[in-house]
Amino acid sequence: MLRLYFELIGLHARLAPCLVPFTTTSNNQIPAIDVLLAWWSGPTLGAERFEHMTRYRRDPLLPRLLGLPRFPSPDTLRRCFSSFTYRRTTEVSEALMRVSLACVNFSRAP
Repeated sequence: MLRLYFELIGLHARLAPCLVPFTTTSNNQIPAIDVLLAWWSGPTLGAERFEHMTRYRRDPLLPRLLGLPRFPSPDTLRRCFSSFTYRRTTEVSEALMRVSLACVNFSRAP
């Protein structure tokens, strides 16, 4: 359901430009947008800590159901979130707010 919602609002395409990719250190890296989409899926599935993402990462079917090439490791999640500065957090939150407001249908106000 979450995957369908993300696809419906075009979250991947709208949020990707404001996310600076990780510093290229490996040919095997996961794009920052995929890391965030995987993280949003984690709490939906019941994860309460980054370490809980390991069980989803090991499931071969789950990334396909969620439309992700693969799940990031807990260390990748930590590195992603530790790279967020105040400015980056503000930029991403403003982009999320724009996506949210664009999806609201104001013509159906009570």
